[in-house]
Amino acid sequence: RKYSIHFGTEYYLDDKNTIGLSAGYRYNNGNNNALVDYNYYDNAMSFLRNEYNIQDEKEIENNFDLDVSYKHEFDKKGHELAFTGRFSTQKEDEDGDVFNYKKADDFSTRITDNLEDQKNIVITADYVKPIGEKGKFELGARADFSDTKTNNKTFNLTDTGELVPDNNFFANVDNKQNVIAAYTQYGNAIGEKFQYFAGLRLETSDMEINNYTTNKKISKKYTDLFPTLTLNYKFTEKNELQLSYSRRVQRPMGFMLMPFFSATDDRNIRNGNPDLNPTYTNSLELSYITTIGKLMVTPSLFYQKTTDVINQFQRKNYNDNGEDVLISKPINVGDEDRYGLDLTATYRPAKWWNLMFNVNLFGYNRSGYYEETNAFKDPITGVEGTKVDSQDFSGDGFSSRGRLSSSF
Repeated sequence: RKYSIHFGTEYYLDDKNTIGLSAGYRYNNGNNNALVDYNYYDNAMSFLRNEYNIQDEKEIENNFDLDVSYKHEFDKKGHELAFTGRFSTQKEDEDGDVFNYKKADDFSTRITDNLEDQKNIVITADYVKPIGEKGKFELGARADFSDTKTNNKTFNLTDTGELVPDNNFFANVDNKQNVIAAYTQYGNAIGEKFQYFAGLRLETSDMEINNYTTNKKISKKYTDLFPTLTLNYKFTEKNELQLSYSRRVQRPMGFMLMPFFSATDDRNIRNGNPDLNPTYTNSLELSYITTIGKLMVTPSLFYQKTTDVINQFQRKNYNDNGEDVLISKPINVGDEDRYGLDLTATYRPAKWWNLMFNVNLFGYNRSGYYEETNAFKDPITGVEGTKVDSQDFSGDGFSSRGRLSSSF
């Protein structure tokens, strides 16, 4: 069952000043069901046995958000100052059972209790001022404060009805991330044919992850500059050339940082990695835009260099019962070069009908090798020790994809 309510209003103080307020609440109450089927074979691929896990989970989710805004418009059109603030909170409570069936008289039950509480505050300020007929200056700032608390527990149900904690599936983590950024950008034209746009963003990130389960704490701080430059030359009204450069950052998603793993599939365990770093990409693109009647064609050549790529490292181990398990986690390893051609064409046979065709041809070259030492217990002899797990992520290739769409 889902319920939601939302309201908003704007109040005009005068012709130049406006205040906005909006709020929303969402409630979700549902069930998550899953079936994981395991089939075991020997080295000759002869079938040995079958077992499966069934998950029956109930989820209750509550979301609330509040937005406030203020905008001041100066006398010249497009000259304005704006502030926004947003507060949001989200709570998820998931309780369920995981039933493991090996055969009719051999089954076990796990009880899961997962709770996540997330709060987020975002504050922005933006100033825009037109300069001359074609110029524009922009200045802004943004502050993003987030705090995510996760408490996941799993218990094994014994034959006597006792709940025994399964430490392999426990995670009590507090993840705080604060990002503060300021930017400035300016664009203008030189003559009738040449236009340029340049920008620079300064960004500071402060991350702190407390793992109360393992009593470990990770703190990281980053300060980065992100430039942007676009040059455009117009040969005619229907033919123009554009060159652009940008540097971008992609931070790890929240679930990648959490040492969280689902008990639903205990043979494929996915761990988070609180020590992940952001991925950075430098991108260069050259585009030509031409219009022939009702047809507009845009071929683009591009090159991207990405460092500290996030890849999934996977290793094999054994659980307490001596059964094979695959353990994976995200890691920063290697670089990637990507290059290619992107061709987009749009055609309007009529005012009410639009056709769009896109084809993307790209090659890539990836480097990266990773290894780590892990504890190991031989499932047959019971001898404990260590072993080195490694994975090579290097490779290259060429791919293509295309799309044709029609809208009317």
